[in-house]
Amino acid sequence: MIESGENGVISFLPTKSKKVMKDMNTISKCLLTVIATTVTIAGCIYAGKVEYEDEVLSGMSAEKYQYIHDSLGHRASQEDVIKEYITNQKYYDSKFY
Repeated sequence: MIESGENGVISFLPTKSKKVMKDMNTISKCLLTVIATTVTIAGCIYAGKVEYEDEVLSGMSAEKYQYIHDSLGHRASQEDVIKEYITNQKYYDSKFY
C-alpha cells in the first residue's frame, strides 16, 4: 500500500504480515535444503560411476582397450568400451592381444 506522508514524502507500507514472510523463509530454507541434498546425491552417484569406470579401465590392458574400441568403431566412448567389456568379459579375457 502506498501512502502520502508529511511534506509530500511517499512511503510504502508492507502488505504482507510477518507470518506470511516467516512461511516464505521456511519454504525457502526447505527448498534450498532439498536442492543441496539433490546436488550432493547426484555428485556422489557421478563420482561412484567415474571411480567404477577408472577401476575397470585400470584392470584392462591398452591392447585390449584398443581392440574393443576398434571393434565398436572410432566414435566409441570409454563408457561404450566399458559396457562392451563387462558384457563380454569372459570372451575378452580369454583372447591374447
